Order: sequence, then C-alpha cells, then structure tokens
Amino acid sequence: MSSTLASELSARPALPIRGKSAVPWLAACALLVGEYLLTSYSFNIQHLAARGDWLATLGSAGSLGPIAFAVATATLLLGGRPLVDELRLALGAATTAQGPPLLWRLGLVALHLAGFAAFFWLTQLLSRTADALPSYTLVLAVGSLASGLAASLALAQALLPLGSLLPILRRVGRVLGLGTALGMAAWAGGVATLHFWEPLGAATLHATAGLLRLASPDVWTDSATATLGFEGFTVEISRSCSGYEGIGLLTILTGAYLWAFRSALRFPQVFVLLPIGIALSWLANVARIAALMLVGARWSMDLALGSFHSKAGWLLFCGIALGGVALTRRTSLFSRDVAARIPSATWNPTAAYLMPLLALVGVHMATGLFSTGLPLLYPLGILASATMLWRHRSAYRGLFPLGWSWQAAALGSAAFVLWIALEPAADPAATDAWREELAALPLPVAALWLAFRVLGSVIVVPVAEELAFRGYLLRRLFSADFTSVALSRFGWASLLVSSAAYGLLHERWLAGILAGMVFAFAQYRRGRLTDAVLAHAVTNLLVALHALGWQRWSLWT
Repeated sequence: MSSTLASELSARPALPIRGKSAVPWLAACALLVGEYLLTSYSFNIQHLAARGDWLATLGSAGSLGPIAFAVATATLLLGGRPLVDELRLALGAATTAQGPPLLWRLGLVALHLAGFAAFFWLTQLLSRTADALPSYTLVLAVGSLASGLAASLALAQALLPLGSLLPILRRVGRVLGLGTALGMAAWAGGVATLHFWEPLGAATLHATAGLLRLASPDVWTDSATATLGFEGFTVEISRSCSGYEGIGLLTILTGAYLWAFRSALRFPQVFVLLPIGIALSWLANVARIAALMLVGARWSMDLALGSFHSKAGWLLFCGIALGGVALTRRTSLFSRDVAARIPSATWNPTAAYLMPLLALVGVHMATGLFSTGLPLLYPLGILASATMLWRHRSAYRGLFPLGWSWQAAALGSAAFVLWIALEPAADPAATDAWREELAALPLPVAALWLAFRVLGSVIVVPVAEELAFRGYLLRRLFSADFTSVALSRFGWASLLVSSAAYGLLHERWLAGILAGMVFAFAQYRRGRLTDAVLAHAVTNLLVALHALGWQRWSLWT
C-alpha cells in the first residue's frame, strides 16, 4: 500500500513549500485553528442529542471534531512520508504556478470570513433557541451548515483551485479512503470502550486528585459519585473522562499500523508500543483533566466546561499514536530500514538560537498553572532549557570565547541599578507567602530549589535569552541569514525592536527594555555575545543576592 505510493513518487523531484510561498498556507492554518477554537469554546450543543426530534442529529455534531482527528491520524499512519511528499509536491507546484490575481484571492478570503461570521451568528441563534423549537429553527440549521460549507470552499479556492485539487485526490484517493475507514473505526472503538469505564474511572479520579494536590491541598473527591473538587470548582469524572477513549483509539490505530507495515518493522520488540501507548494515553488524560480543573478554578469556568475540553483529549490521543509511529521510524530497535529513511542531519541555526528560550518559557508557562505562590516546579524549566543547550552545543562552537570583561561586568551592574530603581514596592502578603512556603519545605528540598533558582538565573537564563534576543533577533532584523551578520553591527531599529521584545517578556517591561539595551551595548563594544551573557549574568546574580539578602521575593516573580 504505502510502498506502492512511495515507488510512484520516487521519480518525481521534491518541491517543498518554503519561504514566501509558505506564508499563505501557514496563515490559513492559523486562521482555521483560531476559528475552530473560537467555535468550540463558544458553543456546546451536545445537549441536543437527548432530544427525540431531528435536532438530536445536530447534537451529535460535536463528534465531527474527534472523528476528523482520528481520520487524519489514520491517514498519516497509512500514507506515511509518501503521502506527505505527494501533498508537498502538489501544493508547491500550485503555489509556484501562475494563479488567480491577488485581489481575487483576497476577495475569496473576505468571502470566507463573511461565511464564517454568518456560520457563527446562526449557530449562536440555534443554540439559544433550540429548546423552544421555533418555526424557523430548520432555517437556522440549514443556514448554519450552508454558510460553514461556503466559508470552507472559499478558503480552499483561494489557496488551491479546484483544478489542482482533483489530481491530488486521484493520486492519494486510495490512502485517503483507507485512512477514513480506519479513522472512523478507531473513533467507534474509542467510544465503545466507554462501557468498561468503571475500573479506570476510579483510578483516573484519584490520580487527578493527586496531581492537583501538587498545586494546592484544597482537593476533595467523592468516589460514590465520581466527583472531584478543587478550590471551589467541582466536576464529575464521567465516562468520557476515564481515558478509555484514548486506549481504544490508540489500540486500533497502532494495531493497524503494525499490520500494514509488518515487513518493515522488527518483531516482537515493536509490540512494546502498545502497552507504552496505552499508559501514556491514560497519563495524558489525567494531566488534561488536572489542567482543565486548574483553568476552571483559577481562570475561566466557561473555558474549562466548554465543548473544546472533550476534543482536547482526542488531540492528545492522536498525537501519542503519531509519536509512537515516529519512534519506530527513527530507531533501529523497531525499524529494519531506519537508516534509509532518516536524512542526514543538518544544522538549523534558528532552532539552535531559539529553542533554549522557547523550552524555558514553555515549561514555565505550563508549570505556572500548578503554582499560586512559590514556583516549586521552576527547576523543570531550567532543566528543559539546559537540555536544549546541550542538544545544540555543536552550533555554539566559537560563539562563546572564554574571557573576563570588566566593562561587561560594569554594564551588568548598571542594569541591576536600573532594575532596582524601577522595581515597585514589595507586596508584604506575597513576601510572607514565599517565606512561609520556603520554611515549610524540608531543608534539603528548600536548599535544592534555591540552588536551581540562583544558578538557573545566573547561568542558564542569560545564555538562553542572549542567544534569542542578541544572538538571533538583533541580527535577524538585518538579514534572514542572521549568522552572516557581525555581532558588532549596530542599528537603531534592531536595537530598539530586540530590546522591546526582551522587555515584553518580563513583567517589569520598562526595566526589561532598558536592561536589554544595556546588554546589547555590551555586545556591540567588542562584537562578542559572551560579553552580553556576562553582563546579563552579573545583573541576575546581583538580583539574586538582593532577593536573598533583603528577602525581596518580588524580584523573582
């Protein structure tokens, strides 16, 4: 199946979508994701399924999202890389070919937005008037479906004309058909497993409660009613929350993949993917419920209880299935021809400069949901960033020559003075809360946390942030090939924009902007990123000493 398609594509030159030609596709994807999230958050019409009339059919429309995820995952599993190559080839050819005028495409995008606005408005009216069942409810339903279809067709026509789409469908139609059938079967299997939810439901309830207790002791459970409460926010762990959906979906998808590609896989060791995937599906479901409880208790109850929470689980389950398949393709433990499918490694300078900071920020944002006062999970962000630095260490050869600079240290001290001068008065309540939480920790744990906080802010954070803002952004504003731009090259626009971006990353944005300019000048002086890192490290070291010595914990928030 997949090998036949791969042989058909082997004679065709690769034509990937890159550079400016990728912008419309990326923008369209972002637009569709935003519209999907908005719709899922705003409407929940699953209650209509309990009706005995034709409106019950609309109540099942919420299943379309999970079915689409399952079908897309199954298609990728069966089609694999040949399918992706075929789509990239066709889309790249359509992008480089002479297409409709720009104004025509913009008009189609405007038509898409108008169609989506009509769909959103009509669906909102339908959800409000469903119980009353007025005489025009059928008109609302038909209009909602028609406007949604029109919006989809308008955007598709703007990106890829119908004449270009039909040849793609003819070439990959067989894989799409099989993927659709397998995806629907996997979705049905996931739903069918809900009838066996009781044993796993209790485990899910107590595991979620244990995870939430890391954030706050205000957690209670009622096993008789499968109810979970957290900081005043209460939910019932129903069948769809037990995790069986993910287990059923993953078992069917992974089993079909193992059978379809059995000649390329190593048995019996590849069977280990099934128990690992099942365990990960259940753990991911526990983490999803805990995250939604945190959102409902501390941010938005509507968002936590909205219809998107049910679809988020399917996204997780499909992602785990695809991750297991990717693992088999990248290790000789599971694959017979892994060397032939893995291209030679190439250096990605953008990733090397940005990933340490993105890992740091991403982990801190995620762990921040579990912290109300002292950020006990702060070390996880430092470890994630340090891991990225180690992974890309070969890209930094020659970038950080060792050497002390008194001038850079002096500039770092000046940035510290600016930071303290602009620091608002400390909140006594927050200071007392941090002191009490630290005092409540066992001495070894408190010492370890403080060590991570100080060393992380003095060593890891300066390197990650300077790579991103001075090493990358400061030069990227001059040229797309930023590595060819000298570190000493000065420009007011690049200085101000990169410093503003750095400042906005911090809660004290004005102090951050000024500090960013100081670190940039440290780099300009000798054209060495090491000097910017040194100045930054000195600033953070002085901040840490000030926070510890005067117990001004607000400096670390």
